[in-house]
Amino acid sequence: MVNSRQPVKFSGILITAIVVVWLSNSTREPSPTADDETGEFDLIERSVDEIPDPISEIHELSRESRDASSGIKAIDRWEDALVLASRQTDWSPDGNSYQLRRIVRHAAMRYPILVEEKIRVSSAAGLIEKREVLSERAAAHFLLTSRSHVSEDTLRNFVFEKGLQLRERVSPRGPYRVTFPESEMTVDSIPDLVAEMNSGAHSSVVEYADYDFVRRVSNVPNDTYYNSGDQWSLDNNGSRTGSVEGVDIGALEGWTVRTDASDIIVAIVDTGVRYTHEDLKDNIWINAGEIPDNDIDDDGNGYVDDIHGINALYSSQLSAGGDPMDEHGHGTHVAGTVGARGNNGVGVTGIAWNVQLMPLKFLGPDGNGMDSDAIKCIDYAIGNGADIINNSWGG
Repeated sequence: MVNSRQPVKFSGILITAIVVVWLSNSTREPSPTADDETGEFDLIERSVDEIPDPISEIHELSRESRDASSGIKAIDRWEDALVLASRQTDWSPDGNSYQLRRIVRHAAMRYPILVEEKIRVSSAAGLIEKREVLSERAAAHFLLTSRSHVSEDTLRNFVFEKGLQLRERVSPRGPYRVTFPESEMTVDSIPDLVAEMNSGAHSSVVEYADYDFVRRVSNVPNDTYYNSGDQWSLDNNGSRTGSVEGVDIGALEGWTVRTDASDIIVAIVDTGVRYTHEDLKDNIWINAGEIPDNDIDDDGNGYVDDIHGINALYSSQLSAGGDPMDEHGHGTHVAGTVGARGNNGVGVTGIAWNVQLMPLKFLGPDGNGMDSDAIKCIDYAIGNGADIINNSWGG
């Protein structure tokens, strides 16, 4: 979002295509999990006896499958997850392709996930040779936006009559998270509910419904030349083998016009940011209305101790909800590309030498997150004056 203030005049502030060195040595901690009632991280594991029997043959085949000719494993993102329910539907007349829907529970995710894949089986070996993920979304809840005239009580009664629960509003401007009883969920529960809500049958109450999709960090290459220490993407003089002089983002030309963007706030919606990093700490946004470490929401914005931003993976009423420290590294990399302190004789330089970086965390230590938490971060950025919102992640 850009407001009326002067935007950063640097080519390439959207960093998707920028190749730049950023070494982040953030430490990893165990992945937190969340309680569905409070949003606090304390996932209660259910025993195998309390959940539907998984289709073990399909699960085991997906873990062990290899292409008969190449020996390359057909990667299953969820091979370490517990399968709660599963259904296979033939996709092709020859029976070698089928659609697989699974509900899985994984330690890295706050909620059970509905995974839909297209599977290709080798006719010769009978093993999975290719799997294509079609979608990954919450299996026991969806996101619902009501008509502007509908009160929260009316909406709560509406969903209650359908055996659902209005769990929370994702953010002051966002949709509601509506839950379905996990004990009754099937691979069709949420798709059927979303289709019903969008059918027009409930148009007097419902504006629209949507899935809560899984999101992941964008891929960052680990190639030797990428991490060589040569930031050729900022200024390419053609000295590297195969490079073409001038094929860069024009940073030097931009810096002759402006190096200071200290009045610009760039929200980094990602895995958080290691805001103590020597090349970032002087460019981290500070919430002037908040007093550090007093466990109080001093500025009344709904978040406790949000000095530098928020962590949407935790309740906003906990101090952890106001701590966007990076446990993965991707968000720190992104923040460094946008605004590592320039001309300070340390490390690398960002596109903007002086800028305010607002860390907003919704992707966990494993780089996974949900749309509902991303909405919280984007809403926070809007409400706290961000000029630019950077989203370097995808599905």
